[in-house]
Amino acid sequence: MGRKVYIVLFTLCSALLLSCLVTGLSVCVEKPTTADEYKQKHTEVKHITVKLPSGAVFKLRSIDRLAFYRLLRRLDISPAEYDDLMDKEFEDMTLEEIDKFTAFWDALVVECVESPKMCVEEEEGKLPVQMLTSDDMDKLREEIEKITSGIFVVSSKPVSATPTDSADPKLTITDLIRAPEMYEGKDIDIKGVVAKEMTDIDVRGGYQRGVSLQRFYISDDENSILVFRFYREGDKLNLRPVFFAKPGTKGKVRVSGRFTTRLLNEPVIITHGRNIVKVQDSWIRIVQQAMKNYQQ
Repeated sequence: MGRKVYIVLFTLCSALLLSCLVTGLSVCVEKPTTADEYKQKHTEVKHITVKLPSGAVFKLRSIDRLAFYRLLRRLDISPAEYDDLMDKEFEDMTLEEIDKFTAFWDALVVECVESPKMCVEEEEGKLPVQMLTSDDMDKLREEIEKITSGIFVVSSKPVSATPTDSADPKLTITDLIRAPEMYEGKDIDIKGVVAKEMTDIDVRGGYQRGVSLQRFYISDDENSILVFRFYREGDKLNLRPVFFAKPGTKGKVRVSGRFTTRLLNEPVIITHGRNIVKVQDSWIRIVQQAMKNYQQ
């Protein structure tokens, strides 16, 4: 009896194997994955809702690899250039690299924010990305990095903040004060500690939206210099205190801008935020008058 059962099982297995070899039945090989099945499993768009520091609630969505490379192509950034850019510390970037880094993040925020609708250039019914506060922008970058994890690697270094780690160690504020003629009209890069903040000035004119002027003094413990920083809404430099700073002092900042002694009766550095292309002459005239009134 046992021998008959063995013979029957052997016959069935042989027949099944022969059938597999001849017809390729699905019981012998796994069913091929379809395009739709792969997309659903591996490229499913993620949606999250995020509450920003300002209290605003944004809805975000992830983008796939194809959309990411289309974005790079639109910004004229090669994949190799993108990798180099993300590996570089913010304070080591050239002005051109900073512009590209900023343009990339502005465009990525527009792509990934589903609600409210965002834009880079002014569009009716949409929120310009430049109007986001620094804290909100940093939070969005943090969340976008999470939902795009595995698709590509992005750096969430806050472009809204002034770099604070390093500057040219050979150039100090005292150098500028002692030999202003050597640096007159030149672009300089310097760091110091914020010694005094002044009230912002609202600048009207020149652009579609108003521009504000942030004013503060930075010091190298020997001398101080006045910094004029033009910015639009949402891009004010947050001069946060350093945890171990002495009482009454502010944190270290790095300033990149134009040095001049011809604007006022004291040396100044003129710089601007990431969403301003250049400082206009009309703004300077307003500043001159405002500073004269302040000094009287």
